[in-house]
Amino acid sequence: MSERRPWIALEVIATHYLDDDTFQSLIDVSREMPLIVGFDLVEEPNYFLKLDEADGTLRLIYYIYDGSVWRNEVRTQIESGAALRAVLEREVRDKRARDARRRAAAPTR
Repeated sequence: MSERRPWIALEVIATHYLDDDTFQSLIDVSREMPLIVGFDLVEEPNYFLKLDEADGTLRLIYYIYDGSVWRNEVRTQIESGAALRAVLEREVRDKRARDARRRAAAPTR
């Protein structure tokens, strides 16, 4: 475990999101040690977390690192479990709306 080889934990969200106390604990631990906590939502597979087995890479959209929540390598202002839930739920709604528009615009066969 080091800055170059941090611990990685995955928070898989299936039926409930992080409560504020758990969220704050993860923020605090990530500030004190090299830890990345990635988020994956069961209802949107391969979106928030994508493992590429061919090249051994893991892509995370949202994650906790260095005492903050990040989105694609940009530090966010998300400061509670409730705020994280709102952002993730909005992202799922937006993704589904984009997917529906794409399907509607696709030529039929």
